[in-house]
Amino acid sequence: MKSTRYETVFSVICAAVLTFGLVAANGCGPKKPAGMPKTKPLTITVLKDGAPLADCTILLVDSSNTGGWTVSGTTGADGKAAIQTIMGAYIAKGAPDGIYKAALTVPVTTEIESKPLNDSELRGKTPAELAEMGRKSKDEVAAAYDAARVLPVEYDLPSTSPVTVEVGPSIHEATIEI
Repeated sequence: MKSTRYETVFSVICAAVLTFGLVAANGCGPKKPAGMPKTKPLTITVLKDGAPLADCTILLVDSSNTGGWTVSGTTGADGKAAIQTIMGAYIAKGAPDGIYKAALTVPVTTEIESKPLNDSELRGKTPAELAEMGRKSKDEVAAAYDAARVLPVEYDLPSTSPVTVEVGPSIHEATIEI
């Protein structure tokens, strides 16, 4: 039986896919670095006033981490984040066992347009002069930024955040309610 051109192309594609699959399965990616701890799957849900909080970046910090790895994730529209542990180019799903302080940040957007206050045309201007120029003073920009914040400033840093997350042998999910 004579093979058609399409059967030949299909055979070549299949061979390429199988070869790629075998190479990928044998560890083409970055190797697990020395000092990288074993991780367990972890999903964190962030709720604010009972509703899912989207676009929230979660940074988990364990005081025993001396190995230079980072544990983090970002929530989707459903408020859920699949946590990853990263060390260099190596990314592992989940987090190592431990008790973590959690920093939570959400991007702030405001409608305020402002040039940097160190621009020569703005330096030394009073708030009234800035308003006349269609600009905001440093205090007005700071106030608008604070008003647009989704989370209080204390959540920005692990050292000031009131949130802790525990990861253990049977803990694969956590919920943070704000």
